[in-house]
Amino acid sequence: MKKLVIACLLQFALLTQAHAWGPEGHSIVAEIAQRRLSPEAAAKVREILGENASLASLASWADDYRALRLDSAGWHFVDIPLAADDYDESRDCAPSPEGDCVIHQLARSLRDLTDPSVMPEQRREALKFVVHLVGDVNQPLHTVGELHGYNDLAVCYFSTPAKND
Repeated sequence: MKKLVIACLLQFALLTQAHAWGPEGHSIVAEIAQRRLSPEAAAKVREILGENASLASLASWADDYRALRLDSAGWHFVDIPLAADDYDESRDCAPSPEGDCVIHQLARSLRDLTDPSVMPEQRREALKFVVHLVGDVNQPLHTVGELHGYNDLAVCYFSTPAKND
């Protein structure tokens, strides 16, 4: 545990402006994912998004959507308490005015993405959420703690507050 704390502190020491993941991180995750798609999956993505769209180009769409729909803010993280041994749906993903959590939204999006009765625009939105939320759940600070995915944590670098956009 001591090594983990030291590693985390070293990571924070290297930051100049904290954006946790930000658009660049989401684009990188999406680009890696797109390069690893099977030919069949790549064809399905083109069918849903169009021939020239890339996953990286839409990877931050859900963050823009969150600014328009405040009830989607909770969809970007899950607050599993640091002292907890496991995920408890009723504790960690309860409905709130900000939505439930990333786990439920990812499940809804995957369901919409694979349901042939879902309209094309809804399927496109579902794919955008999946691309973004897979990046969010791989951002460690979006999966533990009680600070809304650590979005509510003020970070300073040599007494200069980092921007939390």
